Amino acid sequence: MSDEEQVQFEDETRLCPVCRMAISVWATRCRFCGEEVGRPRREEKKLTLKDLGTPEAKAYKLSDEVRDALEEFRKEMAHTQSPPGLGHHGNNPGSGIDNFPKLDSNAMDILQSTYKQSNSNSKPQTTRKNSSLYLSRTIALGIAFLIGALMLYYVLGAGYQSIASYFRHTEVVDTIPDYNRALNMLEKGESPVAALEEALRALKYHDTAFNRDVAEAVRDNLESNIHTLLKQEPWRQTNFDRASALISRAVLIDSNSRIRQLQEVVEKEIASYKFVLRSVNNTDGTAAFILNNPYLSATEEVVREGEYLQDRFLVSGMTSREVRLLDSRYETERGFRRLVSRVLEPVSSP
Repeated sequence: MSDEEQVQFEDETRLCPVCRMAISVWATRCRFCGEEVGRPRREEKKLTLKDLGTPEAKAYKLSDEVRDALEEFRKEMAHTQSPPGLGHHGNNPGSGIDNFPKLDSNAMDILQSTYKQSNSNSKPQTTRKNSSLYLSRTIALGIAFLIGALMLYYVLGAGYQSIASYFRHTEVVDTIPDYNRALNMLEKGESPVAALEEALRALKYHDTAFNRDVAEAVRDNLESNIHTLLKQEPWRQTNFDRASALISRAVLIDSNSRIRQLQEVVEKEIASYKFVLRSVNNTDGTAAFILNNPYLSATEEVVREGEYLQDRFLVSGMTSREVRLLDSRYETERGFRRLVSRVLEPVSSP
């Protein structure tokens, strides 16, 4: 800073930003509170063109005639795109027609340059707008065409599959001989379930009275085999297991009501034999059984000699370790089916 500016600030003071006491503008530390303070900022000077030695620019002042002409031009542009004096009434510039004042050469140059610039700016905008609209329409048409092609492909594909499936089914039906091997399979001793499957296959392709009769005959054979296993003497748990396996396989391939009812008979019969002797009381002559029959509400039952277990098995005798039973539903040449139940063991034959 120059000496002149130094003298200017010698007597000037300012307030400490901490203790608010008056200190010199040139102080870097407050003499009252000891806090450091910064030097004062110099005011920014704004330089003008005159300070820089450049002559001031003079604005061009329009004459009254030019202002009147531009106002009439603005009104005319609201109704037409052609400037007055250039489009509708010849090409004689500044002719003063339609009550327009006559334009001088400077005003006419400004008018022509303004009109040309306006037209040059409007044409690219219109072109860009038309190009964007054309591109959007093209994309929309392409998407619509693609969707239509996909829909047509799936519709035609589904129709083709249906027609092909129909003809394949017709060919298969025509090639299957009108011959049912189910009865022959039973005569050869094959599984009744396999014979049932063959009978149902023949009935599926040829629903005739003969094939229906064959299917019923095979069901009769299956039912007979299962009852034979349930009644076989002496009683064995393996026979019950074989009957259960046969009916389980038959239910998977045949939905006939007879097969469903036969399955229920087998399940109830197997459940009736799921009891275990828990204990024998020789003092009062009773035996306690644990019942695992889901078709009964009771889970335990105590019986004496001469009474029935589950209203079916007659207690014919008991010892300290076992109870002898007779199944009243199955009677053979030797009498009722004989069973023996030992403590905490599954029921078995004597």
